[in-house]
Amino acid sequence: MFCSRCGGDLGEGQVCVHCGWSVGDPTSPVNLPQADGGTAMASLVCGIISLSTCGGGLFLPCIGLGLGMLALKSQRQDVATVGVILNTIVLAMVLLSFILLALLGVAEGVNSAPSSSGRCC
Repeated sequence: MFCSRCGGDLGEGQVCVHCGWSVGDPTSPVNLPQADGGTAMASLVCGIISLSTCGGGLFLPCIGLGLGMLALKSQRQDVATVGVILNTIVLAMVLLSFILLALLGVAEGVNSAPSSSGRCC
């Protein structure tokens, strides 16, 4: 038996495995696989762009991490996993550099304090 919608072979089933068309009861709901929507690929692209632009601030890695977490439930889990890992690494590098710069700024401020003798040099 063949599907009347796409022409695919139905075998013994009442639902076409190719297009999801139900050839049995037309009122019965058919669960179609959800499309990825590109969120996994968008997460990967955000990770690559933020890595190449030294983080791109905190905005791009955070967006990429969020998209990757959403995409982990989809069919392309391998791409989503790479996107999540890449965005996490970039986010950690950006946060670590901010902390390092803040510590260096504090240390520079302590070293440049005027001496108690009143002389500047």
